[in-house]
Amino acid sequence: YLEAAFARQSEGVLLHVVSMDVVIDPEWGDACRQETRDFWLRGALDGFVQGGLCGPPCETWSQARFADLGDEQGRHPRPLRSLEWLWGLPSLSLREQGQVAVGNELLLFSIDLLICLARSEGLGVLEHPGEPEDETKPSIWRLPIVQLLRQLPGFDFVDFAQGLLGAKSPKPTRFLTLNMASLPRFLHSHRLCKKRGKLAMFNVR
Repeated sequence: YLEAAFARQSEGVLLHVVSMDVVIDPEWGDACRQETRDFWLRGALDGFVQGGLCGPPCETWSQARFADLGDEQGRHPRPLRSLEWLWGLPSLSLREQGQVAVGNELLLFSIDLLICLARSEGLGVLEHPGEPEDETKPSIWRLPIVQLLRQLPGFDFVDFAQGLLGAKSPKPTRFLTLNMASLPRFLHSHRLCKKRGKLAMFNVR
């Protein structure tokens, strides 16, 4: 869709949309490889990568891990992070440590990419579940590095309820945007519902 839209409006300029995923390419789609990260970050600094849409995994941050399911045997996934230990609790199993390590690495790559795009005046979005109402729960939006980025020129938070686009649940989502001031107006213009629960979209500046 982006390639077709860009071709109609930007004659003489070719846009390639790349989906970075190990399923598509086990080498250049693997953000856990240092060589792969260096390749894409250098591309952003040099201006060959003009934008990035980042969705680092949320499984280790999920608020569902804190739900009380009444399971006496504790078989449901347990919390792996806390407000004090945002990068991962100190006492985890080897499997859990691996989950947290991969989640951290992909999140940090997304942040690095946005920083490189900011230096080259590119565009960027980092998407993750919205900040929880419970101030004691962990969230990437409570990381000091993310709070710092929000204060820099061109960066902003955009909160949006995906239920406004027709989802059955509100599904609150937050974007950390880079040089995309028109995004809230664009999202509002494509709303399918006037209201979904008590949630709405707004900018936090």
